[in-house]
Amino acid sequence: MSDETTAMPHQQPGMPSARGAEDSLAPLGQHDPVVMGPYRLVGRLGAGGMGVVFAGVDSAGRRAAVKVIHAELAHDDEFRVRFRREIDLLRRVRARCMVQVLGADAEAEQPWLATEYVPGPTLAQRVEQNGPLSEQEIVGLAGGLGEALRAMHTVGVVHRDLKPSNVILSPTGPRLIDMGIARAMDETSVTRTGVLVGSPGWISPEEYRGSDVGPAADVYGWALLVLFAATGRPPFGTGRPEVLAMRVLADTPDVEAVPEPLKDLARRSLAKQPSERPSAEDVLNALVQGWRESAVGQTAGDVTLVEEVTRYLDRTWVMPLTNNSNWIVPAPPSRSGARRWGMVAGGLGVVGAVAAAAALFINGGAGEPQAPAAVRTDRTAVPAPTSSSAPQTKASSATPSPTKEATSSPKPSSLGKKVTMIRGHSFVLPSDWLYFPDNTNNTEGMCLRPKRMKDADYLFCSQFGMSIHPWLSTGSGASEDDDLSWLEDADGLNYTYSGEGPCISGHTSRKGEIVKGGLNKIGNLRAHYRKARSYCDDGSTRETETLVLPITGLTIVIDKLPAEERAQAEDILRSFKFAKKQTR
Repeated sequence: MSDETTAMPHQQPGMPSARGAEDSLAPLGQHDPVVMGPYRLVGRLGAGGMGVVFAGVDSAGRRAAVKVIHAELAHDDEFRVRFRREIDLLRRVRARCMVQVLGADAEAEQPWLATEYVPGPTLAQRVEQNGPLSEQEIVGLAGGLGEALRAMHTVGVVHRDLKPSNVILSPTGPRLIDMGIARAMDETSVTRTGVLVGSPGWISPEEYRGSDVGPAADVYGWALLVLFAATGRPPFGTGRPEVLAMRVLADTPDVEAVPEPLKDLARRSLAKQPSERPSAEDVLNALVQGWRESAVGQTAGDVTLVEEVTRYLDRTWVMPLTNNSNWIVPAPPSRSGARRWGMVAGGLGVVGAVAAAAALFINGGAGEPQAPAAVRTDRTAVPAPTSSSAPQTKASSATPSPTKEATSSPKPSSLGKKVTMIRGHSFVLPSDWLYFPDNTNNTEGMCLRPKRMKDADYLFCSQFGMSIHPWLSTGSGASEDDDLSWLEDADGLNYTYSGEGPCISGHTSRKGEIVKGGLNKIGNLRAHYRKARSYCDDGSTRETETLVLPITGLTIVIDKLPAEERAQAEDILRSFKFAKKQTR
């Protein structure tokens, strides 16, 4: 891999294709290892800024999701600290409804972590395909998540990233995944004070306010997931992260769609003040008490809360697998290296299991950032790895190629002046362009435009030119999550701050679309790239290009420009020099 991305082609990171396992299990790349610890690796489940999650099979044919850190990151002491910490947190928690660790080696040349393989769709996929869950399913989901959170909080761990793509609806019950940005309550945070972690729209009010985040934030997240399962919609809608932050702080979601047994509990769990919310223990006790009261003819006896959850799910949970697939496992190569025979490692549904595994990296395996401009945190730029990073490799690559637009751009011009940003990044600004700080959203951000437009009134930073925003390390809404699904929302990318959507003078006539996607060069790095088009009811269209470097923590937005000025914008991108060391 030689870029800062990637999920499998045409997939949202953390949200593998719901069309079937065949689309989600990608072949090994040219420089991918074929063996890691006791596991033979048979394909890719997903990838992100921290590394790759592989489908692995041990000598007994048992399947696992094997998370492998990029070789170049293995030499970074701070990354190793984060990885050891994640392993420790995962091993500390024992819950029926949480994914379990099978093995790990944080000291290996390429550190790795193997977790159990969980079949089933994510909650996000299930809702997208079939709409809201039934009342019985919602109650089972609430109980399973309550059990997982209670187990975490009992041993002093806070998850901090509850969202639909981090919940797998397995055949035996809901399973909470991705401990990548979890934190022990008694430890100093690895991130700096004020840095937000989580996914926009799923972050608690206290974290947006910059307060300490504890177990109550997970209870708030629990209520949001219950509400999402009941309505089939994100509780605070969709939009740019800063818009979602404002809604979280100002609005209280309506819980009328939540089943009656959960309604009051969900309402109290959504309180803006953490002290007013019930604990995970209270949540689970209330759920179990309701189950006991409704179980006519049954007595509770001397049964623990965990046993009650198990009983309820065994009695009521029905979540059939809709996709079945086999992993074709290459036999170990012979000494002559001549022929390989394939064997089948069992047929389990893998749509959500792929998501469960991929989320370990893609949803922030060690606190990877997520939100765009003005709602982000900075990261250290990672140089492109070389082919020597893996000891054993397999031919073929699943790395997305740059778009045609990305590869046809001219080399940066030497004409212009060097501009150095607060973070130490620099670029060459053409002599006929100007720049000024974005005093509206993020003063570290810069608004760039041709000088011919210097007197033009503007509604947003990138209008008539482009904007460059480092992800914020403090303040309103910086995120440390690597779920970049917002890049698939064309109308969200085109949001203008002038009203409720992307159209400056009105509303959209239909849903927007991503017309180009892939990778685009920024300096010596490759960024996620999307070109979005929105359709306005006055017959006009609006187009912008968005580029994101999730490790470095940078978002660039380019307005629709004449060809000559678009070429100058590309010059600016190519001229980027990144700071060698950034402060986290």
